[in-house]
Amino acid sequence: MPHVMPAPPRLSIVIPMTTGPEPLEETLVSVLENRPDDCEIIAVIARPYADPWNIGDEVRFVQAPANASLAACVNLGIAASVAPVIHVLAAGWRATPGWVDAPLATLEAGDAGAVVPVAVRGSRTVSTGVRCGRGGRRLSSAKAPMAPSLEAGFWRADVLEMAGRGFALACGDEFADADMGVTLDRLGCPVA
Repeated sequence: MPHVMPAPPRLSIVIPMTTGPEPLEETLVSVLENRPDDCEIIAVIARPYADPWNIGDEVRFVQAPANASLAACVNLGIAASVAPVIHVLAAGWRATPGWVDAPLATLEAGDAGAVVPVAVRGSRTVSTGVRCGRGGRRLSSAKAPMAPSLEAGFWRADVLEMAGRGFALACGDEFADADMGVTLDRLGCPVA
């Protein structure tokens, strides 16, 4: 009987951890409680983590170099992912019911190359997008953002491939997302 390769999942959820275990565990709990169908979960860890819950069968742990930057951890997660859509959700962020539905539909329809999620802090709704003005100064992202922030965003894997398969480490964590926004603009890739 010929060996049949399983189809890749629809979504790769990349959770980079550059701090202690508590933010990672908060994010993992929220993602596992609200886990979408047909996804893989990849936790990229740059600090010691012992997996006290023994969830290695539900979460793939990728070891980053000690003290790796957020952008470096995100890039390792992107490289480890196999799905056509990649969602970055940094340790400390929380997933809610249905949080991937609209972004996944938008990206699968090909209407955008990236989707900026909406975040809620307390009772206040905020965007997690980035927008820069002349000279690279960050502006309020109340207007259309250039890209999702490094900490939370949805990306088509083929767009990340065209952009160089990751974020520019030379820009540091503070400007890696803005650099990606300029890249998306130059590629003519819409951001929703």
